[in-house]
Amino acid sequence: MRVKRMGFHISLGLDRWTIVGIIVWHSESRARVPLEGTLALRPDYFDSNALLGATLFALEQDFAAFSVHSYAHRFNPEDQGTRELLFKTGSIFGIKSREAKNFPEAIPYVLAARNLKPQDPQVHARLAVVYGEAGDQAKADAEKQLAQKVAAGQ
Repeated sequence: MRVKRMGFHISLGLDRWTIVGIIVWHSESRARVPLEGTLALRPDYFDSNALLGATLFALEQDFAAFSVHSYAHRFNPEDQGTRELLFKTGSIFGIKSREAKNFPEAIPYVLAARNLKPQDPQVHARLAVVYGEAGDQAKADAEKQLAQKVAAGQ
């Protein structure tokens, strides 16, 4: 299954029954209800959490997608597809919050993205901007320096 949103392409390795479920419901919006039903019965099932998170990402329901991906990530932090979607969702939600001038809401999401990809200088630069716009110049300067240091190391 491939998910495309805001220029992000993510491939998810899914088992055959999950793929059959997607085919039966034909679209992300119709897949959400049965996936939520599955999670009501087995909230600790990683695959259903990961798939629901991908579905919510495709539906552009960023807050819900971030929450579900965070939960799935706790079950399997090594899963690259979930990790990548959590990064993308956190980044998107952080950017949207920043654009809405809601800096206190943006900071935790950009921080989460930074913690997932600490080697990405763009994430540090993004966090520096958010800190600066939130009025925390010391943290903004620290992130700018870190962004430069990470970029120089690549």
